[in-house]
Amino acid sequence: MNGHKGRTVRLRYMLHHDHEIEVFDAASGEYLGSAELQGQADDATIAQTHAVRADNQRQLERDLKLAARKRTQRYAPVATPQPAQVLGTLTSEEADQELSQARIRRPRPSRRPALMPLPDPDPGWVRPGQPVSAQASALPRDQRRPTDPSTGTLRR
Repeated sequence: MNGHKGRTVRLRYMLHHDHEIEVFDAASGEYLGSAELQGQADDATIAQTHAVRADNQRQLERDLKLAARKRTQRYAPVATPQPAQVLGTLTSEEADQELSQARIRRPRPSRRPALMPLPDPDPGWVRPGQPVSAQASALPRDQRRPTDPSTGTLRR
């Protein structure tokens, strides 16, 4: 791609080929060549990364099973009808420790991009809270339906 500085190009890629892209001239569509990923990791580093990801997955699965076991409420057995008694009380130290760990591990909420405001609806649209007569007056005269002036409701 040397010698093409400032040239407007169009890129094409295949989703399962994340290591290369195809480059075309934007104006003529002429094929300029393939561009490969710069600084690509070697096979040993990729294997280590996959092993670390697998370890993280196994740890998260263990944490999930432990959390499910802790979340389960147990009740005392009864022989006669009576209100259920919850078992499994905690000491205040255990509860404080678990709550402090939860605060440390809780991920920050992701920031969402500012959303574009919606445009105002067309004048003929029915909008909540707007009387029918106001909605009808927003329409052109040939599209209006007659309303009862005392109640503002549509006549049949």
